[in-house]
Amino acid sequence: MAFLCHCNGMDDGIRAKTKGAQNSVYLDDKFSVLAALVNKAYTKSAYYHSLWSEVYNQEDFESWDDFSKLIPTDKSMFQLDNVAVERDRIAYYFFSGGTTGKPKVIPVTKKEWRRRNEYRANCYRLAGITKYDSVWIALPFGPWAAGHSAQHAFHIIESNVLPAGLSNDQNIMNYIWNQAKRMNINVIATTPSILKFIESSIGKDSFFPIEKVITTGEYISDKLKDYYKSRYGIEVFASYGSSECFIGIECKDKCGYHFNPSEVLVEVVDSQNHLPINSTGSVLLTNLTSEAIPLIRYKIGDRGRINYDRCQCGSDWPRLEWEGRENDFYEISGGVNFHFYQVVGALEGVSAKVKKCDVFVRDGTAGKDKIEFIIYFDERDLETPKPVSYTHLRAHETSLHLVCRLLL
Repeated sequence: MAFLCHCNGMDDGIRAKTKGAQNSVYLDDKFSVLAALVNKAYTKSAYYHSLWSEVYNQEDFESWDDFSKLIPTDKSMFQLDNVAVERDRIAYYFFSGGTTGKPKVIPVTKKEWRRRNEYRANCYRLAGITKYDSVWIALPFGPWAAGHSAQHAFHIIESNVLPAGLSNDQNIMNYIWNQAKRMNINVIATTPSILKFIESSIGKDSFFPIEKVITTGEYISDKLKDYYKSRYGIEVFASYGSSECFIGIECKDKCGYHFNPSEVLVEVVDSQNHLPINSTGSVLLTNLTSEAIPLIRYKIGDRGRINYDRCQCGSDWPRLEWEGRENDFYEISGGVNFHFYQVVGALEGVSAKVKKCDVFVRDGTAGKDKIEFIIYFDERDLETPKPVSYTHLRAHETSLHLVCRLLL
């Protein structure tokens, strides 16, 4: 079994060595940081004290095996009475987006906010962002962390920034776009859905001079990245994380989300047991810089695998390869998991703005199920008067064919 934060060959990674016949594990300073974080959480937070009362003993906590015995946490930990620091040390309160359930209140200290944004800046550098770039931030501000964190990270890099926030008014978005062009903005930081809204707002205008887009908050398919590359020459870099923890970003080779194990520990587990390297399982996160509410073995609700092979881009950081949400798939014939993100990928081939989509699983041929979409939209949104009535799309990494029926 392998603990997926153990990064062989990395100068700043987590290393372990064995000693003696008992195969006891002695770890370097990174485990000391982790042990201190665990002890602080246990002694300062009523949530962790109750959760780990039967499995944690500070005197015996000395190996990754001990760490793996700690019961994973979930979003129920985000209660203000679970704060592990004095209230006068809290610098900000943020809300999560609520896209995966009820919004959470996330307090952060000044120190962890600074460390989080420094790490985010290093991730942006991996995507080639420099002080010579000008960035339009089309992300939520207000009580949400995404826009603020991105702005701080770009300031660390010394990029200049247009912190425009969001608008659902196409006229306002068009106005912002026209001003952004005058400012020679060449990078957009936004979500995939807002990027598509910006595209529809600027009409026939080209995306010039935009060179790069950094997305966050939502899944974006390779097909949609290729679309922006081929049509506008824009390189799209997807970042990965949540309101609770920024995890990593794609490099130019688009082969997973690079993350720094000195900042965030990533585990892939089945139930609570560690899986062998290169296996797919549930993702658990531990943020080594978290303070106000320590984030330890947190179930983010995603599935993925870790790739430790050295990337072609030259980075030694391992890569998390995302495989979908835990609760958004349906098992069909042959043990194939049909995921929601596959629906999203299929719908990206529709030129109209989809108002509603019904998904049906029907009996197919040769022992395979057929997935049928019934899509509802306004015919005036179509770029061409008559689209193809039936479009066959192959689901990602399966032999499943998706039947997309367009109703006119």
